[in-house]
Formats: sequence, structure tokens, C-alpha cells
Amino acid sequence: ERIKEFITIDIFKLVSQFIKLAKSLGLNERLIKERLSNVDDKFRLNKFLKIIIPFFNRYQKELLESGKIDFEDMILKSNSYVEEGKYQKKIKYIIIDEYQDISRDKAKLIKSLKSQNNSRLIAVGDDWQSIYRFTGSDINLMFDFEAEFGSYERRSLDETFRCNRVIAEHSAAFIRKNEKQLPKEVIAKEPNDE
Repeated sequence: ERIKEFITIDIFKLVSQFIKLAKSLGLNERLIKERLSNVDDKFRLNKFLKIIIPFFNRYQKELLESGKIDFEDMILKSNSYVEEGKYQKKIKYIIIDEYQDISRDKAKLIKSLKSQNNSRLIAVGDDWQSIYRFTGSDINLMFDFEAEFGSYERRSLDETFRCNRVIAEHSAAFIRKNEKQLPKEVIAKEPNDE
């Protein structure tokens, strides 16, 4: 209760989010420490790890002892079933919507399914709409699509029905300030200048 008086962020959301991200990346305690070893503020890092690692380990232990799994475990287990040949299904096409929100663990599962079946992959996404990094989304999976999934053909859907020309132009100018965004022109269906 005393901590709540001083803390303005929801510590339990932070812990939950951290656990989710760590699991989606397939990290354990050692890998978490390795991944965070390049952080400049070692004092803060060590304090954070001192708090987060017991939560992480206890959460994993509780799942194991209760025989339960969480969503991240479902994705990781699914991938291992595909890789080990425990799950085999003829899949001709894999279709992904909102691809900009894909995480590493889900991409790995898709790669496993694709290679098992020599499937065709159709991914629809817009890097300009990627906002879910906090849930594990990795926009680099979009930028590095060819490295992740092999050669591909890219088609741009550049017409918007959501806003008029003025809003489309202003928002595009704002988004283009980020040099990592894929370049594109957005054409508004509604020409209204107001």
C-alpha cells in the first residue's frame, strides 16, 4: 500500500508485460540477463532484475506445477510440435492479416508451417499502423520479410477510405519523419480539402 502512494505506473501491468515479452522471445532467466546486459544504467538494471526475475521464475514454476500453459506457451509448443513432426497438416496457403503486429514467436511458427508444407504465404500489413510493440510485435519482421520468409512480391494498397486528402497528406508527412518506415504515397478516396 505504501508503494502505491509513490508509484504512478501500474507495476503489475509492467511485470505482466515483461513476462509476456520475455516468453514470446523464448527467454529464460539467463537469456533475459544477457539481452539486457548492454543497458547503460547498470544500477537501475540490477534493481529491475532483482524485482522481475523472481516474478518471472515464480510464474513459470506455477504454470509448470499446475500443468497449465499461457498463450505464449501455446505458440511455442505449437511451433515445437510442427518442428518435431508431431503436428502434420497439409496447408496450401497461410494468410496473415495485420502482419505489422506479428511477434517473433508467431513468425517462427509460421515459418515452421510454411517449410513443412512448402505453403504459399500471403501477409497483409501496414508498417505505418504498427503500434503493438508493447505486446511483442516486431516491425523488423515486416522490413526484413525476404530474409524471414524468402523471395516475395510486394503489392501496395495505397488508397484510403478512412479520411480525406488533407488528413492523409498531413498524417503521411508526419509518419515519413521516421526514416525506417517503408516509403509510400497514400491516396485519399475523399478529395475534400476541409
